[in-house]
Amino acid sequence: MPVDGLDKILANLTKKEADLKKTVFVGMKYALKETVNYGKVAYSRPKTGKGFTDRTTNLRNSWSSTVMIDGMNVIGYVHAGWGSQPDVNYPYHVETRWDGKYAYLYPSVMDKKEYIFDTIKTLCQGVFT
Repeated sequence: MPVDGLDKILANLTKKEADLKKTVFVGMKYALKETVNYGKVAYSRPKTGKGFTDRTTNLRNSWSSTVMIDGMNVIGYVHAGWGSQPDVNYPYHVETRWDGKYAYLYPSVMDKKEYIFDTIKTLCQGVFT
């Protein structure tokens, strides 16, 4: 049984596709930047007992987020790292050693997961109002 008005909804979605993609991009960029800032504070071991102790602050200062559009997809991730061998692998070592006891990136994203989705959802709803 056809849904009344479905053709109009699909046509509206097609027209709004570019706007939605830009909105998701902006929302994800904003939310991931906030996630990085949150993680730098919430996973500072001397203050919170979580994450790791960053004596030089090099690793903490290297935290960043990247958002890009790849065809139909908007992809975003939080990352850390700098330099060349052997330092290039240090962020991965800190994140994964001792079964993630000193992890900082993954827990930061998990803590802010709802915030990330809510930010994107709220902005996308604005496209249709």
